[in-house]
Amino acid sequence: MTMVPARHCHVAVFDQAIVALDIRRSRYFLYDAACARDFADHYLDFKPIDAPRALKPLIADRILVAESPAAARSRIADYRGWSFDAFDSGIWGSRVLGKRDAARFEWLPFWRIVRSAASLKMRGFHALAALDRLDARGAPARGDDASRTVERLLRASIWSPFRITCVQMSLALATHLRRQNVPAQLVIGVRPMPFVAHAWVEVDGRVCGDEPDLKKSYGEIYRTPRCDASAAPFGLAA
Repeated sequence: MTMVPARHCHVAVFDQAIVALDIRRSRYFLYDAACARDFADHYLDFKPIDAPRALKPLIADRILVAESPAAARSRIADYRGWSFDAFDSGIWGSRVLGKRDAARFEWLPFWRIVRSAASLKMRGFHALAALDRLDARGAPARGDDASRTVERLLRASIWSPFRITCVQMSLALATHLRRQNVPAQLVIGVRPMPFVAHAWVEVDGRVCGDEPDLKKSYGEIYRTPRCDASAAPFGLAA
């Protein structure tokens, strides 16, 4: 057995830092440039290093564990040398939603929003696994259909008793689309300095309901469902 990223951990390597996402613990971990250099030397460039010493912080945090390295490479995204655009926030978070209007209330999008928020609150990122059980093999939704779905969810979020963030919104949107037989995927991207994480939905590689060039601003660290669990990370690392 060798030290590799745990099965529930996903790692993005940047020039100045490493970001690790632990799905089981619903936590992000940030490591400095020295760790990034040693990690990249060992796992990406296959150079000999004293891994137990150089990567001690990741081992102590249980990001690296002793297990078979068979699928570990698919959980490491390499963003060294990439120059990311500046980005503030998703368009869904900056829209003016207006006041509550009972005449425009819709039960289905409200239920999807509240269920997604409650599920994430109780189960953390484990809740994202629900998308794997929604088999969607149909043709992608038309752009106007997807936009209409986003607007309905945005209006429904006004009524939610929970705070709706990009993850809750993305889970609700991906769930709704996959139940309509649209092969939507939830994506989480990160930036290291300063650390920022953002979630969005893609259909056939196109961003749905958010800025279309998100992949120029964030390095993808996680995607579900994956078309091929053994494939290399999507986005800039593909």
